[in-house]
This record gives sequence, C-alpha cells and structure tokens, in this order.
Amino acid sequence: MKDALDFDIVVAGGGPAGISAAITAARSGARVALLERGRYPRQKVCGEFISSESLGLLGSLLSQIPEANDALALAPRIECARVFVGEQSFEAAITPSAASLARYDLDNFLWEAARGAGVEAQQGVEAQEIIDPERGETQVWRVTLSNGTAVSASVVINAAGRSSRLAPQAGADKDRWIGVKAHFRAIGGIPMTTDLYCFRGGYCGVQPVLCGSETFVNVCALVRPERARTIEEVLAADARLRETSRSWEKACDTVTTGAVSFRQPQTERDGAFLAGDAAGFIDPFVGDGIAIALRGGSTAGEIAARVARAEITLAEAHRLYAQRYHAAFDGAFNNARRLRKMLELPEIPRAALMALMKIPGVAGMAVKATRSA
Repeated sequence: MKDALDFDIVVAGGGPAGISAAITAARSGARVALLERGRYPRQKVCGEFISSESLGLLGSLLSQIPEANDALALAPRIECARVFVGEQSFEAAITPSAASLARYDLDNFLWEAARGAGVEAQQGVEAQEIIDPERGETQVWRVTLSNGTAVSASVVINAAGRSSRLAPQAGADKDRWIGVKAHFRAIGGIPMTTDLYCFRGGYCGVQPVLCGSETFVNVCALVRPERARTIEEVLAADARLRETSRSWEKACDTVTTGAVSFRQPQTERDGAFLAGDAAGFIDPFVGDGIAIALRGGSTAGEIAARVARAEITLAEAHRLYAQRYHAAFDGAFNNARRLRKMLELPEIPRAALMALMKIPGVAGMAVKATRSA
C-alpha cells in the first residue's frame, strides 16, 4: 500500500464490526480500505454465540462465499440457556435460536467476503493515528500506519477494538477482568445449550461450536486476574463445572485477552465513527457481542457511504449514527450491566434472585432485555 492513497472510507480493524462496515460501504459504491493488525485465520477470545438478531445480516454479508453458507447451515443451533450459580440453576429459552460458529472460521469468511466486495483489505497493518482533516472544499482525514505509510479518506471508521492505539479510554470502569478461552473435545456428546457457570470472581460460558468440520465445546470465561489466569484454573473454579469437564480433551491452545473493562458506549472519537468493541464492550454472558458488532458496523458503513456520496455532512452523519446506535443498543448495555452486578451480589440476595428467575417467564424476559432492539 503506497503512501497517502486516497479512499472514500478507511476502516481500522478487521473483526466482525470493521468488516461489516467495509462490505456495506463497498456495496454502496464507496472506495474502502480495511486495515487489520493481525492475520487470519486465528482464534479469538469469544463466546462464539451468534444471536438471531444478526443471522440475516451475516448471511447477506457472506452470501458470495459458498463455504461460509455451508458452515452457517451446519453450525449448532442454540435454543436454551442454562445458568448455574453454586447449587442453584435456572433455564431460559432462546427464541429464535442462535448459531455457534468459531471465530477462527467466521472472521476468515468475512475477510474473504470483504475482498470479494472490492474492499482494499490489508493484514498485518495497524492504524496508529488519525490526523485532523485539512480544511478546504472537502475534509481529508489522514491515518498513519504501522508500516510507515499513510492513507487518506473523507471518513474514518474505528473498529480496532478496545485495546488498540485508537481505543477510547476515558470513562472506563476501574474493575479489571481477563478473558480466557479454549476448545475441547467432549466424550459422550455435547448438550445443544449455552451453559453459564457463575462463581465468585467471574463466570464461564460453555457451548457447542463448529470449527472447521468438527463440533467442539467452546469454553470461554471472563474472570478477575486474581481468581484465574489459565483455562485449567477456570475449570477448577466451580465444582459443577469441574465435574462436567472431567471427560474433556483440550483441542487447541488457550487464548487470552487482558485489561477488559466496561464503560458507557460512545459512537465518535477524534472525528472517527466507533464500531464494535471500540464503541462499547458488552458483557459476554449476554451473547449479543457479535450481533452488536455486525449491526453497528453495518450501520456505520451505510452512513459513512452517504458522506462519501456527499448526501450528508460528516457532522450530520455522526448525529445520525449516534441516534441509531443508542436506540438499538443502549438497552442491552444497561441491562447487561445490571445483571452483572446482580451476579456479584452476596449469597443471600443472590439466592433470592435465582429463585425469582425460576418463576415462569421471568428468565425469558431477562434474556430479551439483554438483546439489542
């Protein structure tokens, strides 16, 4: 990629949010550069739960990739969530059902789809700084890259995640967590459920996941670093989980992510649209992270393309994006935060909460409350 190439839109970050934005904008006729600091395929710390709210959009984004269509058709369908807190538990129906596809495959399929849509997609290149636009007849944003070059565009979308050089930090909670994940082979079959094991200092999600041609158990936890740092320590953190996992065989290396924190979502920083985890990190236990990334990214790409076509100004675009983003996702973020606090209650009030969840219809209402509009 040569220095100062001109594009309509530059997207930093090649995860579901960034790729969704890039494909949506490119299909609207925009010239799009997509920059990803890592390389595919790769494992990611993720629950790998794709809620029904985004399956239609995902199918559209991947419509030109036959292997992706096959994988989505074969991916396990999740129709029930089970929550375990100590010796207590409750179940909630997931209607419509969700799908479970490994990020190892999903991100790679999306990357192929972006290139097929005409996006100038570059791996191993990190966006490092967004430089204020030059004022003239048009605004020109300049993005410096880790390879010593730069790109310019009329719009920048930052979907580079919560730990990139471009990540907003103001307003983050002081609480710190780490994510830990691995795939396992299960002897004797895998329940077609999403199971959440809650314990003091964290929680662990367990569900079937399609990776390649095989279905594994995905074990993904969010824990405080003093509670656990390895997948083995996570499995030992809860008696019921420890017993359930006795027959599992590890199928891939453990992947981790650190410095996870929560803050109120924001949609703009340094003049760039924010999408995915760069905009806001929702509690993984609600299972809506991939859906929010795909839908938020698509919305950002659609609106950014309108700026590129000079239909609206950048200021108008930011207002429109903020309005649509907050209307769609604020309820999910707020309710997820409330549930996280409830799971950390002392034993007696937490037991009362578990009893409440067993009342018919209450658990289903809680699941719906954490879904984006």
